[in-house]
Amino acid sequence: MEEIVQEIIRRLLKRMNSSYFCSAADCSFLFDEQTFVKHENILVKDVDVVLLEDIMSHKSTEWVKWILKSFDFPCHLSLQLSFDNLNLLPKNFLRTMPLSLYTIDGQRLVFSKYKIATYQEVALWTENDCLVLNYNQSLTDFAKDKISQNKIKVYRREW
Repeated sequence: MEEIVQEIIRRLLKRMNSSYFCSAADCSFLFDEQTFVKHENILVKDVDVVLLEDIMSHKSTEWVKWILKSFDFPCHLSLQLSFDNLNLLPKNFLRTMPLSLYTIDGQRLVFSKYKIATYQEVALWTENDCLVLNYNQSLTDFAKDKISQNKIKVYRREW
């Protein structure tokens, strides 16, 4: 019995430190659930606007099914965009999808769920984050100071 417990612990520790990288542009990608079992962190690179819209609408494509299937596993799936213009992001993607998004440069996209972003929201963000604000959102003065202090890039959407 002790050997079984030790093997389970070994596999969990191995999984915890394991990352997997793939590209949405790879046509030969194998959509295997074992990826979610073997790796805790998964990054899908080269994600385009069409795939984001397909995910939002739960369109029945292999990529969308595979990404949505990741929600059934204790893993952290992230998407790295293949484009620079953040105005192309589907309107509520950051608010509604439990996925981490990264810019083409590797900065994590963060957002405020409130019309006015506060210091409490931005306090833990770092210079590796990029705040995406909708056209109708604003920041408190304390939040602006913290963003400036932490050198957080701010991107204001035009619509």
